[in-house]
Amino acid sequence: MTDVDTNHEALTVRAAITSNRRTAELRIPGTFPRDDLTPAFCRLILSEAGVEITAQIDAAIGRLAEDPPPAGEDVTLTIATAVEAVSGEDGALKWLVDEAESETNEPGPDESVCFYQWSAYVMVEPGQVLAQVTDPTDGVDGRDVTGRTIAARAGRNAPLTHDDSIMRDARGRLIAQIAGVLIRQRDKATIAPRLDIQGNVDFSTGNIDFDGEVHIAGSVCDRFVVNATAGVRVNKLIEAATITCGGDLLANSGIAARNQGRLQIGGSLFTRYLDSVVGSITGDLNIDRECIRADLHVGGNITGPRASIVGGSIVVARGIQVATIGSLAHIPTFLQLASMPRKEQVRDRARILRKQIEEHRSKLLHEQMELDLHNELSAAQRERLMEIEYELAQAPGQIEKCVECEARINQQLATLIQVDVTIHRKLFGGVTFSCGSENVRVRNDLPGPLRITRSTAGELVGHVGSRCAPLAELVSGLQKA
Repeated sequence: MTDVDTNHEALTVRAAITSNRRTAELRIPGTFPRDDLTPAFCRLILSEAGVEITAQIDAAIGRLAEDPPPAGEDVTLTIATAVEAVSGEDGALKWLVDEAESETNEPGPDESVCFYQWSAYVMVEPGQVLAQVTDPTDGVDGRDVTGRTIAARAGRNAPLTHDDSIMRDARGRLIAQIAGVLIRQRDKATIAPRLDIQGNVDFSTGNIDFDGEVHIAGSVCDRFVVNATAGVRVNKLIEAATITCGGDLLANSGIAARNQGRLQIGGSLFTRYLDSVVGSITGDLNIDRECIRADLHVGGNITGPRASIVGGSIVVARGIQVATIGSLAHIPTFLQLASMPRKEQVRDRARILRKQIEEHRSKLLHEQMELDLHNELSAAQRERLMEIEYELAQAPGQIEKCVECEARINQQLATLIQVDVTIHRKLFGGVTFSCGSENVRVRNDLPGPLRITRSTAGELVGHVGSRCAPLAELVSGLQKA
């Protein structure tokens, strides 16, 4: 506290300022005449002490002059206080995706909880608003009793940095620039185009639905679903799970589906083994060891020079190269060669639709002829005749589209499908080959190497060494079904 004496005849009256200059006081002895506490006198004392005379202080001096303290008592009055600085507010960050995920995962009042559907990952799409950022404020400076500025503390920015995968707009919104998984680590955020799962896909992660590539370090457990628009890699076992991907599936440890797992692969499958798997593969099936009791549609080749195909039913569009087909126990194994069922179904539907349109057109022509025989038509008949003429005008274009569809698919099938089966070691009994209308059932075991192709007439042909003959007649124990 700094004390300042005045040169007035009453030297015992002093003004005092605290060391931090936050408060100014007047110390009035009890012997000082109260009538001398005039506004001018108090203003002089305070000014000489270094106090800034403000409207607040003038008002306090006026109140003191009008109502001085009782005589005979020493009094210390606080005559002025500092105007404290107001600190700025810190910036804030509110993640909107967390609220959206919470609403998505929250069951309704009449719904049961499905923990498979819960997800530990936040998947985002381009243009999605991720968060709202509030900017910090600067604060308001204050003034001490001497008139000096008390600097306000400015607010701090929200603790977040991000890369080009996230954009902040003029309204403070954080917007996703790419599709992927939102990754937040302390004060950093980014969107990764590939989802890396360090453990298993299980109740700790929930089902996976990702626009991009997925890498799984562990297993995919029973009944869980992995859906990716690009490729999927799984380092450990895929159990009775559902895998749907737009690219390749790399199953490093194999797939044991127990007839409950499902595959829908837009690319090729690379795996150690398959057991009781159901699904379709647009590309090739590449297998190291064995394919057991599988129900598969393969749009490309099946390649596994050391692998075995045992049991199940497989439809393959192109070639097969394996070590063995069938087993010592002659487990029924069905292989449909040179077939692409989905394309064939579309072609067949186009053919059926074309025939239906042609039949309907014939009926319309007959009905038109009958109406033309009337000398005078009623209003309803005239309206019906107009409908017939419109449908007849549309029919040629519809028939042409069906014909074009049939021709296009037939051309694609001629390019894509082929019969080229190579069995390096042994073909076992119990195996049935089907191609078009031909079925060949293997009765007894046949040592390899054996190659199966199709003749220009569409008949299955077997090649053993230099010998080439119809497959059903080539080896004793083979016969047409």
